Parts: sequence; C-alpha cells; structure tokens
Amino acid sequence: MMKTLDQLSAQEEKLYKLAEGLEGSMEATEQYLEEAGVFDAYASLHKKYLNFFERVTSSQLLDRPEVGNQAF
Repeated sequence: MMKTLDQLSAQEEKLYKLAEGLEGSMEATEQYLEEAGVFDAYASLHKKYLNFFERVTSSQLLDRPEVGNQAF
C-alpha cells in the first residue's frame, strides 16, 4: 500500500520523538536505537519517501497542495 505524504511525515515524527527523548551515553543510546529497530525504520521510511516522490512531479506538488493527503 502506498503511503501518503502526511502518513510518512507522521511516521517520521514518531521516530524522531522516540530518539529525541533518549538519555544516557552515546553508546547506550545507539545500542537502544539499534535493538529497537529505529535505524532500520528510518531506512525504510526514507525508501518510502523516495518511492512517493518518484511518483509525484514537482509541478504536482506546487500546483496541488492537497497532494500531501493523496497516495500515489
């Protein structure tokens, strides 16, 4: 299923908030993020963004602000 831009943004915000709230050493933080699958989730999310934007031309984005709510 193709995600909309709004859905992708919401997923990214969840990941960001998870990482932002972590405390501790860099090593402990990195280990937690790795074990929680956050690094893999970000990689997957970036692929979904690329897939989305490959299907949407820049003119569609500029001419149709509602495009963020549509799946392509």
